[in-house]
Amino acid sequence: MEEFVSLGEWWLPNNPEVVVAGKLSFSPISGAKLELIGSFYDSPFEEYHLVD
Repeated sequence: MEEFVSLGEWWLPNNPEVVVAGKLSFSPISGAKLELIGSFYDSPFEEYHLVD
């Protein structure tokens, strides 16, 4: 698979009305990385889970 960068809008499946802009990058060596401009949560203290 080749490297790519994709700009877009992202949301969580359980809360599709909250949309956040961001950039998805992929490299076969380093894997995928999603950088968001904003947050899915109102509070910085909301619980979140890392996805490997």
